[in-house]
Amino acid sequence: MPTGERLLADQATKLHVDESMQEMKREDYIKRHGFDTEPVMQQSTGGGRTR
Repeated sequence: MPTGERLLADQATKLHVDESMQEMKREDYIKRHGFDTEPVMQQSTGGGRTR
């Protein structure tokens, strides 16, 4: 399960943080953990859903 994500100072590069607090780019996260973090992080932050 991803722990979090953050933007680098250039505001264009997003790093994903795993449970070991290792930061990596999305492609590297998928290679290491076998799933895409984008849908998970969108759901955990609300993802723009409205009620």
